[in-house]
Amino acid sequence: MHSVHLCGSTALGDYRHGSSDVDLLTLTTRPLTDDELTSLERMHREIRRDAQPHTDAVYIPLPTGAPHPDDRWEGQAYVVSDEFHRGHDRQEPVIRATLAQYGRTLRGPAARSLGATPDAAALRAWNRANLEEYWRVQAGRLRAALTGPEADRTVGAYGNADLLALCDLVDEVCDAALGPDV
Repeated sequence: MHSVHLCGSTALGDYRHGSSDVDLLTLTTRPLTDDELTSLERMHREIRRDAQPHTDAVYIPLPTGAPHPDDRWEGQAYVVSDEFHRGHDRQEPVIRATLAQYGRTLRGPAARSLGATPDAAALRAWNRANLEEYWRVQAGRLRAALTGPEADRTVGAYGNADLLALCDLVDEVCDAALGPDV
């Protein structure tokens, strides 16, 4: 292991007890072996049994600045919503940006010393795709659920009108950020 860093809401100072997760980035000195990946998977399975908050994690080998030459991403893993995955976490530009600007080092060299700043065009492209392919889709699903057969129920402390307004806001943000070329 080369270093371990906090990213996400904890590093950004926006952690919310009861709703936030803990995002960890572990940089390894080499790609992990199948046995090591199996051990990590077992560890995360044990952690998720009782853990609150849950932990999302990314395990990638150095160097952080260079893309893998053949896109196989062997020896890497990530955990999202308690699910372990072998391979590359496609959030790399955002993880690298957070690490470079706000990462908190738990072990190893300081996050800012790693030269992890992503290419600005790659980060912009990732954010645009995330708005269109994730946030707009999620807002559409929520809108459909709120206007469908069970539209009279409320979700948590919010009424349908509040949640529909949130869906509209997501669409407005997407429209403003994506502009005419999407």
